[in-house]
Amino acid sequence: MKQLYLMRSFNSDVKRLLGFWALNSFAYFGIASVLMNLYILRLGLGIEFIGFFNATGQMIYAITSIPAGAVAQRIGLRTSLLFGCVLAAGSMSLLLLVEWLPQTIWQPWLVVCWSLGWIGGAFATVVGTPYMMLATRTAEERGQAFATQAAVVALMGFVGGAVAGVVPGLIVSLLGGSLEDATPYRLALWLNPLTYLLAFFVFAPASPLRLEEQQTDASTQRPPLRLFTFLGGIVLITGIGSGAARGFFNLFLDTELGVHPGQIGFVIGLGQLLPVLMVTVTPLLLARLGSAGTLAAVGVVVAAGLGLMGLSTHWLLAAVGFALVFSAMAANGPAVGIFSQELVSSRWRTLSSAVINVGIAVGWAASSALGGALISAVGFRTFYFVSAAISFAATPILLAYRRGRRARVPATATN
Repeated sequence: MKQLYLMRSFNSDVKRLLGFWALNSFAYFGIASVLMNLYILRLGLGIEFIGFFNATGQMIYAITSIPAGAVAQRIGLRTSLLFGCVLAAGSMSLLLLVEWLPQTIWQPWLVVCWSLGWIGGAFATVVGTPYMMLATRTAEERGQAFATQAAVVALMGFVGGAVAGVVPGLIVSLLGGSLEDATPYRLALWLNPLTYLLAFFVFAPASPLRLEEQQTDASTQRPPLRLFTFLGGIVLITGIGSGAARGFFNLFLDTELGVHPGQIGFVIGLGQLLPVLMVTVTPLLLARLGSAGTLAAVGVVVAAGLGLMGLSTHWLLAAVGFALVFSAMAANGPAVGIFSQELVSSRWRTLSSAVINVGIAVGWAASSALGGALISAVGFRTFYFVSAAISFAATPILLAYRRGRRARVPATATN
C-alpha cells in the first residue's frame, strides 16, 4: 500500500517512532487485547470484575494524561516515550506474578498493576503525536506519516492478535493442561512486556526533540478551553463506541458464540487488519468532507458496526461489525490527531494531545463500567445496542458544528 511504500522516504526519527508504535500495537492491541480478559476469566474472576478492572485502568489513563503532557514539556518527548515503555513493561510483568500471591489480594494486585501500565500508556500516547509533528518536515509528509502510523497500528494489531490466538494452544500441546486453565494464557501474555522492552531499544536512538518555549502575549498564553472542551466531548463519545467494540469482544466470542480461543485471536486480528485499507482513503475523506464531516461519518459507521455486533448469532457477522468499528476508527485517529495539533500553537500541543487522550480514556472507562453492569444484567446484545446509540450521538453535533463553521467563514471574509 502507498503509505507503507512511502515509509522509505521518512527520516530516521519518523521511522523509529513508527517502529515504536508497531511494537506497542503488537503488545497491546494484539497480545493483551486478545488474552487479558480470557486470562482473568480463567482465574475465576467474573465479567463484572473485568469491567471494573478495565474501567479503572482507563480512568487512571485519563487522570494522568494532562500531567504526563506537563512532565513531557520538562523532560523531553523522547525521554517521556521511553519512560512510558519501561513502566508498561514493568507493570505487566508484576501483574503476571499474581498467581504467586494469596488469592485474597488478587483483585487489588491486578487493578494496581494494570493501572500503572495505563500511566505508561498515557506518556506514550500523549507525547507520540507532538513528536510526530516535530519529526515531520512538511504538511504533506505529516499527513502521510499519521496515515502510515494508523496502518502500522492496524497491521501489527492483526499480527499480535493472530499470534495471541495460536500461542496458548501451542503451550498446551507442549506442556499439557487445558485451554480452560489460566496457565497457557499467563505464559503467552509474557510476550507483552518483552515486546514493550524491544520497543524501548528501537526508539532509544531517536533524536531528543523538544517543543519550543514560545514568548507570547497575554491573549495567547491562555489555553483555548472551549476548543478543548468540544474536542474532548467528541472523542469521549467515539471512545465509548471503540471501547464497547474492543473491551468485551473476546468474551462475547468466548462465552456467547462459543468460539475457540485460537479462532478468537484470528477474528480480532482480522478485524484490526481490515482498517489498513481505510487508511489509504482517509486523506481523500479529509479533503472532501473536512475533519468535522469525517468525524461525523465515523460516528455513523461505528454505530452501524456495533448494531451488527448486537444482532450477531454467528462469529462472522460479529467480526464484520467489529471490523466496521475499527475501520471507522482508523479514519478517526488521523483526523482528530492532525486537527487538534494544527489548531493550536506549539505551546499547547502536548495539552491538546492530552485533552484528546482524556476524552478517549473517559469514553473507554465509561464503556467498561457500562459493559460490566449491562452485560451481567441483560447480556451482550443490549450493551452493543446502547453503545451504538451513544456513538451515533456524535454525528448531529459534528454536523451542526460544520454548518456553523461554514456560516462563519463567509461572514468573516466580507468583514
